Amino acid sequence: MLPGLDGLSIVKAVRGAGRKMPVLFLTALGGVDDRVDGLDAGGDDYLVKPFAFSELMARVHALARRPHIKEEETKLKVADLEMDLISRKVTRAGEEIELQPRGFRLLEVLMRNKGRVLTRTMLRMSFGGSIGSSARARRPAAVSDLASSPPSPICMTPPSSWPTTAPAFA
Repeated sequence: MLPGLDGLSIVKAVRGAGRKMPVLFLTALGGVDDRVDGLDAGGDDYLVKPFAFSELMARVHALARRPHIKEEETKLKVADLEMDLISRKVTRAGEEIELQPRGFRLLEVLMRNKGRVLTRTMLRMSFGGSIGSSARARRPAAVSDLASSPPSPICMTPPSSWPTTAPAFA
């Protein structure tokens, strides 16, 4: 028993706040209505006392294997640079920037990795192995196109000439 509150109230409050953490009820209340109430309140699993420790561990491991549910971002913002992933529009300081699909994807990768310098390999992985020119090119076409889009949404970091959203937008 919890002093002052019950587990159902705590789980309802946690779920009401939008938290997605796994919840396993460990309780002496084993009736069907109790289990249904616990699961309806937002519990992911329900284990009635007494229980075998091995069963508890198996249930905890099962909860840990479940993929974490993450809200999909539909808008990215770095300083005055904004990207709407639904309408596929990019603006900087309120001015719209026209980008080709590859440039849009590159900028999305950069904005999701704000402040990090991305290597050629990291960018290639984001594009399924290709970012728009030969492997020997100093700066692939998608990077050059994005850097030359007025107003430029990225800054190039010498000496490698690879893009980042820092320090200009950090």
